[in-house]
Amino acid sequence: AVAIGLAAVADLPGAAREGLGANATQDFMGGEPDDLPDAYAIANPTIGPTAVLVHGDADDTVPVDQSTRFADVAEVIVVAGQSHMDVIDPSSRSWAATVDVLERLR
Repeated sequence: AVAIGLAAVADLPGAAREGLGANATQDFMGGEPDDLPDAYAIANPTIGPTAVLVHGDADDTVPVDQSTRFADVAEVIVVAGQSHMDVIDPSSRSWAATVDVLERLR
């Protein structure tokens, strides 16, 4: 099985430390990583060789480094000039990159 992350928050503790989405991670998790280490450990995605992360380098909602920091363990596809919502737009290059991954996995 392969997991494909589309502009994913791939590092929950990192997202909390960075205050992404006006602290949306802390709101979702119910607190800070230091206060809830077990909950963050359980909820944090496992990024490894069965993961493909597709992310636009113009994403100002979830920074592309949420994906690129996992380039040593996962396949990371960075799509130039694409924003956060482009990954779900069927007319975008990000979506085309995702379809390419799906075709390859077929």
